[in-house]
Amino acid sequence: ISGEGGAIRFSDVTLELPIPFVDLKLGPASADVTRGDGKTTVRFDSLKQATFALDDAAKTASLELSPMTSGEIDKLLGTDLPEMKVSGTASVDVSQEAGPSGTFAGLLDGYVPPHPRELNGIVFGGKTKVNGSFHIEDKAIKLDSVAIEAGSFKLSGAGSVTLVNGGFMTLDLKGSVPCAELASSAIGSHLGSAAGMLSGALASGRLTGSVSVTVKVEAK
Repeated sequence: ISGEGGAIRFSDVTLELPIPFVDLKLGPASADVTRGDGKTTVRFDSLKQATFALDDAAKTASLELSPMTSGEIDKLLGTDLPEMKVSGTASVDVSQEAGPSGTFAGLLDGYVPPHPRELNGIVFGGKTKVNGSFHIEDKAIKLDSVAIEAGSFKLSGAGSVTLVNGGFMTLDLKGSVPCAELASSAIGSHLGSAAGMLSGALASGRLTGSVSVTVKVEAK
């Protein structure tokens, strides 16, 4: 451990973090710890994309993740994610007796949810935004609200992540697609974008209503 210029340098340190229901051991690792702007910040050499922080009142913990490839995440967590870059933020209130709660927001760059080609005009852009709120209850993370946006396709709902037996996630999401947009997208996928735009213009104001979409996810 060394100090210079108001910062502390930890080299080859092993940490065992007392996170409920999770045995998390880090290290040996090296990290820089700095204090300023009302918070203490930790950056690990082996995980430079992530910045962890805790405010001076020890009430709010936060994480900022700069773009990280899914391959890097797979090596860290043992997952098998589709190819993409992940970035985001999370803020957790750790001061409540009822347990931690917080919010999160993320960007999946290079990934959109699987969909039929008839929805290419709705699910477009190659990026998916995710945000929501959560709290920890018993042995699970309860996702009180989850919103997913890819192009003009939007879903919202709730879910949970169980932290035992390898983990298990459930999501129950709902959304809707205007009939005019659906018709334009479907026609464009088969006859080309010009035909889709023309059909969309013709359907606008004439074809009303929407199609409800329900997505249920169960993943281990």
